[in-house]
Amino acid sequence: RSSFYSRRNSYQSNISYVINKKLDKIYDFIRMLDADKYPKAYYILGNKKIELSDVSLDSKSVKGKFIIIKNIL
Repeated sequence: RSSFYSRRNSYQSNISYVINKKLDKIYDFIRMLDADKYPKAYYILGNKKIELSDVSLDSKSVKGKFIIIKNIL
């Protein structure tokens, strides 16, 4: 038996769609999208897109890299 899953769309990588806002779930979401073939996890702030990658998790924070892309609208 095989399964078919449609390709992830870019809008599905918006971190505001993470339902469970616990640190470990945010970490998992960003880490899951850190592969080369997936659109990076991101957050929209005004007319800027902030892409998140290379995360690590400790008991109080999620740390990683970000890129701010201006004028996305």
